[in-house]
Amino acid sequence: LSLYPPTSSSMFNEVWKMKEGFVFGAGLILVGLALQFSVGPIHWSDFAFPINLIFLIVFLLILVLAYWLRRRVRLFSFLLPAEAAVPTLIYAAALTVVMGLTRQVSAHERAIDPIGLTQMLSFWPFVLIYLLLATIVGLITLRQILHFRLRELPSLLSHVGLFLVIVTATLGRADTERVK
Repeated sequence: LSLYPPTSSSMFNEVWKMKEGFVFGAGLILVGLALQFSVGPIHWSDFAFPINLIFLIVFLLILVLAYWLRRRVRLFSFLLPAEAAVPTLIYAAALTVVMGLTRQVSAHERAIDPIGLTQMLSFWPFVLIYLLLATIVGLITLRQILHFRLRELPSLLSHVGLFLVIVTATLGRADTERVK
């Protein structure tokens, strides 16, 4: 099974560069907007324990499978170098800035705006970009663990920490309790 397309002069047939990373991220945002308008925002309360644990196990298995298939599936090999990470970080930073500049309402309230920017944590484009970011960080972490070098220990620890923060903060959100 090889998803490498036949050779022709198309943007996605050559070695994927930064341009394809931006196109991929923009496509993910468009898919997120389509989901936002068709099914509505994500309801994180549906992901309470044990559903979030099941999603974590499935996500980790998908990461291992993607890493294992990285030489056969071009998309998986594209997610490892900086050409995918940099555009994803730029999109994530831009969406985070929008979240910081927009008055956010709690998850129990209805979004103020028609798009859903006032509930950015339930906004599909935001979630999909952060899912892509978590996937990239997870694949890089997996590569660094499997090809361990002592000199890369600080980088490995940074990637492990970032992966843990992104994934556990997202999946643990449904189980948080606020007490006074």
